[in-house]
Amino acid sequence: MCLLITLIFLSLFSFIFIGGLPYPTTLIMLMGVTNGMVVFYSLIFHPIAVGLYNANVYPTSDSITGYIFKYVAIFSSGLNYHARMTLGRMPLW
Repeated sequence: MCLLITLIFLSLFSFIFIGGLPYPTTLIMLMGVTNGMVVFYSLIFHPIAVGLYNANVYPTSDSITGYIFKYVAIFSSGLNYHARMTLGRMPLW
């Protein structure tokens, strides 16, 4: 139920980018834009960005707005978080 409400919210928000693009493409573009903003933020504040993702995604939520915020956090910064965790475990020296 909460995932459906989040998907509807993100779909309505992605219609801002509709300038000649088909509907599912706008969701991918919205994910890319928000993830890009998180990437620039996490370049400067890496531990804070990882901590914010952990604080928003992993604890259980009691309200429907908590679940919606959880799925929005996964949608907007999930790719960045998992890429950072993978690069953090790799021996790059």
